[in-house]
Amino acid sequence: MNSHTVKIDTTVVNELTKFGSEKDAEDGRLCLDHKKNGNIDDIEMEIDIDSQKPLVYRVDETPPFHLLVLFAFQQTLLAVETTIVVSALVAEVACASHDFNVKAQIMSATMIMVGVSTFLMSTIGVRLPILQGPTMLISMMVGWALSAILTSAGYFSDDPEAIDYLARTDSRLYVIDDAPWFTFPYPGRFTPLSFHAGTFVNFLLATLLSIMDSVGDYNATARVARVPPPPPYAFNRGIAVEGFTSIISGAMGCGHATVSWGSPIGVMGITRVVSRRVFQAVGCLWVLLACVGKLGATFTTMPFPVLGGVQMVSVGIFVGVILSYLQTIDLKSPRNLAIIGIALLLGLILPAWLKTRPDGINTGNEEADNILKMLLANPSFIGLAFALTMDNLIPGTLKERGLVPYSKTSMSQPGKGNKDTYEGGIETYRLPFIPARFRRSRLLKLIPLFDYEGE
Repeated sequence: MNSHTVKIDTTVVNELTKFGSEKDAEDGRLCLDHKKNGNIDDIEMEIDIDSQKPLVYRVDETPPFHLLVLFAFQQTLLAVETTIVVSALVAEVACASHDFNVKAQIMSATMIMVGVSTFLMSTIGVRLPILQGPTMLISMMVGWALSAILTSAGYFSDDPEAIDYLARTDSRLYVIDDAPWFTFPYPGRFTPLSFHAGTFVNFLLATLLSIMDSVGDYNATARVARVPPPPPYAFNRGIAVEGFTSIISGAMGCGHATVSWGSPIGVMGITRVVSRRVFQAVGCLWVLLACVGKLGATFTTMPFPVLGGVQMVSVGIFVGVILSYLQTIDLKSPRNLAIIGIALLLGLILPAWLKTRPDGINTGNEEADNILKMLLANPSFIGLAFALTMDNLIPGTLKERGLVPYSKTSMSQPGKGNKDTYEGGIETYRLPFIPARFRRSRLLKLIPLFDYEGE
């Protein structure tokens, strides 16, 4: 909130008070301080220049029902593209790229896991939002309608090989015709449950990378939602929920785990809607779409240019949110500048080198080679591994490293600082159904999933 303080004569104040009240002063709209100065009272008035609410709906607030449905519907549309792509990749690996029936079943299983994981994460997991807002929904609807008009006018080619064919609104109508009206995924639908050690090792490495990514997503979401950084027990619950839903996802035959989606987080910076209730509604909506096959298939007909435009905006803003974390560290420190610069450089160089020299790594063990290649082909892992190692090896103060908000003193009194910093407190991460007496139990010290309030 920006404000200016000016001195005015009491006659002006008398006129202003006709339109204000003492409550206005208490609310911060008028701050009056009388100071005697001879026969004239000099008044200091603090006038708010920017009174816009930082958030439309905070984490613990519930929007009206019609807006709740609108926000949930919009978030679902934004995630449709990722769901389609992941389902198509799994179908291709399973040699079912031309079997639309299997594709529909995989997509249905993916949808229901998206719904379950979203509901659990926002309810008992880290209890933070991911994405919602009407602005992006309106832009998608406008883009979809424009594509329909241009399709009807014959502007786009009807040749499936043409580059603008996927901009047509009728390019994938067959998906709706082929989809069943009702379906319900269940464990063991495709094959009996089995376990392979080699596959487990590969997925374990991918899981470690996804945990690192999720930790970053939790912090970025907390920053956009204007709440304190997640405490350790909130991180633990979030990762536990992702692990549990990943087990169910594997049993469902989805062929992938469930992780937090970081790219949509930046949209919250535009919409300023971070209500937890919206994402609980999103989870229910995804489950509904998974069971009503034709309804879910309708979303797959959205033109690719519309999906691409939304992804470009959301991913771009998300990158900006991640970069904004650099403001917490000392960017004048040669130590920090060296770590950031080399981490970015290695993240660009090593994957490019491996792409040009696929046989550059040869340890004599094929499995070890595959593991190293998978790690070195991931720019995020390379940059994170180097930066994390150097940040902990090279001496630096907490302020220099940007760790003051995560110090014991700050975590013991989160949200006690500048009132403009947070719109919620540490209670954001507290499970509401856990009684206060249980939180004071010493047993809770052994369960790092809850907030312990004992001594």
